[in-house]
Amino acid sequence: LDGGRFATSDLNDLYRRVIIRNNRLKRLIEIKAPEVILRNEKRMLQEAVDSLFDNSRKSSAVKTDANRPLKSLSDSLKGKQGRFRQNL
Repeated sequence: LDGGRFATSDLNDLYRRVIIRNNRLKRLIEIKAPEVILRNEKRMLQEAVDSLFDNSRKSSAVKTDANRPLKSLSDSLKGKQGRFRQNL
């Protein structure tokens, strides 16, 4: 945008979390980290993927700095303002 500002999407933040955790897991596997660390990182990656698909299901939903839950893929599809009904 003008003036050096930029617009972000909640989905971009959720995808970024998945990519960062996936890259971290790959790096830990390459350096042969202990199994307990790998197991924890796999769990964190799974939680990031779960949040990407449906962030509203978890009690500890991923939130913005303003403490607002991020809008996941399922949130973008459902409801009156969702992709399907909005385009009908």
